[in-house]
Amino acid sequence: MKHTKTNYGVTHRAYSTTLSASHLRAVVHMATQKHPLLHNSFPVMETRHTWLLAGTEQHGHVVFNYVQGEDSGLLYVSHRRGDKKLVDQVQKEFGRTLVRITKTVAKHGPGPNVLAGFFEELGGEPFADSLTIVDQAKESALTCSFQAVDQVMGKLFEVTEGLHDLRTAYLSGEEGVIRRATLEHRELTVKQEDSRIILMPGGRKLTLRNTFEVLDEANSLTLKVWFSWDAETMTFVVGFIEELQDCPF
Repeated sequence: MKHTKTNYGVTHRAYSTTLSASHLRAVVHMATQKHPLLHNSFPVMETRHTWLLAGTEQHGHVVFNYVQGEDSGLLYVSHRRGDKKLVDQVQKEFGRTLVRITKTVAKHGPGPNVLAGFFEELGGEPFADSLTIVDQAKESALTCSFQAVDQVMGKLFEVTEGLHDLRTAYLSGEEGVIRRATLEHRELTVKQEDSRIILMPGGRKLTLRNTFEVLDEANSLTLKVWFSWDAETMTFVVGFIEELQDCPF
């Protein structure tokens, strides 16, 4: 498998369909058993409207999200560019029961993968030089339906600025400055008792012990973002994203 940035970029497709979510899942299951290209792929993390296809020969998870409309359903598929042939094969299995939606229509639809696209395109922001968004973060974002990305952007900016202020405070050596910067940082983030370990480019491990949360009151969702400061790259690393269905506030 060729590891290139092009292969690992995330791309999205959208379809209208008259099939139910359970029927769509059944077709994907059948495709994994029928086609040699999919023999090393298998469904994981299945819920009523979301399911993932994982595999030893894939570049990442293929994520299927189903949204019920008034007259028909919408199926959103997110995958790494390197898995295009695999997803094309799954699409063929559906035949004419899926109708591809144009990018313009899909962009304005209720697509659940807004968050994944946000993290994929984050590099164009002015403060992105201070950020590293690893593949595991982008992949975990694919399973989230959280759409309030403007709030995520605002919180990322606050936390990034806070981390830089904290580093500057420690370099100053002034006790009062350090105390103020530490208190401000604690208001923005939470140090977890447990931790997550991710792989950085090149295979180096990085432990994530801090999180911050963003609330989407309209949809009763909370986004939990795991992060760390990486001394080697001198960047703020976003390593994993998870979604809580019930707001804890």
